[in-house]
Amino acid sequence: MQKLLFTSILLVFCFGAFSQNVGIGTTTPHASAKLEVASTNSGFLPPRMTYAQRNAISSPAQGLIIYCTDCGTNGGEPQYYNGTKWLNMSGTTAAISNNLFKYMTFTPNASWNYQTDSAGRIIPYTLTSTTLDTSISGKTYHIFNSTDTSGTSHEYYNITGRDYYQYNQLSSTIPASELHYLNDSLPVGANWKDTFSVTQTGITFSGNIRYTVDSVGVSAIVNGTTYTNLIRIKTDIINYRASLGTAAIPLQNIFAYYAPRYGMVKSTFQLHVTITILFVGTQDVVNTNTSTTLVSSSNIP
Repeated sequence: MQKLLFTSILLVFCFGAFSQNVGIGTTTPHASAKLEVASTNSGFLPPRMTYAQRNAISSPAQGLIIYCTDCGTNGGEPQYYNGTKWLNMSGTTAAISNNLFKYMTFTPNASWNYQTDSAGRIIPYTLTSTTLDTSISGKTYHIFNSTDTSGTSHEYYNITGRDYYQYNQLSSTIPASELHYLNDSLPVGANWKDTFSVTQTGITFSGNIRYTVDSVGVSAIVNGTTYTNLIRIKTDIINYRASLGTAAIPLQNIFAYYAPRYGMVKSTFQLHVTITILFVGTQDVVNTNTSTTLVSSSNIP
């Protein structure tokens, strides 16, 4: 009987204690807090989990807080559920897994509707991801269909780690080339180069294509859609040479914007090349101002 009485007294005290404000590291928790944790040498550690584990939470409660260990590009981020979707602590849409944070998707049937404006002439085309891959130069390239008013051709893309490649065949008279057009982990100012060599009518033109990370994490509105976490790449042609004369590039203005999952959403191209060939003379090759923008997309995960 005494044991039962003692147990009853303890239960009363326990329930009484838990009905009050609880302090950890403090004996005077704030009146507005059901739980206050105080410390000057350690912090509060919420449950840590991957993006896949977070998405496996069944019916998350409004206000649920977790730390996603593989979300975003900065080693993870704290996130909370607002009753409808996951947000970061700034109140914007929570980042997805870094494993999915690619600046291109190979999801079958994903499609992009672009338009190219060349001196006022609008040329629409659609890029569609297929279910097919092919091996080129030791890399596995995913095959895309590019469709415009003239028909359908193929484009080839590869992602190796944080590096992005495109295999190009510009025409039957120009050799195919592999372009290393993007790295999604380099800081602003970093650059890398591709080498090219093209022979036309007995004259070899050669040089380097230099890619420079111009800005990271910027936003842009393209055809009414806001894209965030963009990487802007500046492209320059350097060390340009002609085998039977001289070559110069007095003007070049080439930029491309890449968005997570969507790939390229905007590019601008302006180029002026001057070529002087022995016994032939000087020729100017001018591309006034060409821009390509993403108009719409579908089935992008």
